[in-house]
Amino acid sequence: MSGLEIERKFLIKKGGSWKEAAFSSSHIKQGYMPCESATVRVRTRDDRSWLTIKSHSDRTGLSRYEFEKEITNDEAKHLFELCRGGVI
Repeated sequence: MSGLEIERKFLIKKGGSWKEAAFSSSHIKQGYMPCESATVRVRTRDDRSWLTIKSHSDRTGLSRYEFEKEITNDEAKHLFELCRGGVI
């Protein structure tokens, strides 16, 4: 998938009431690869993996180009070895 991404950010109020509204959870692992002209991320969520490349934001800071492709878990495992700054 590729296209224009529009950034949205939300603040969560202190307290635990938002946790009661959650209906599912996932195990996510992600890391970033060094690249000057874009953000390159590999992410595994539960049993699926993706490679994502994002350009820098436009002048307004509201949108940017994004390319995302599902990859195999084995490919993700190897790409995690290229990540710098740790894997979360």
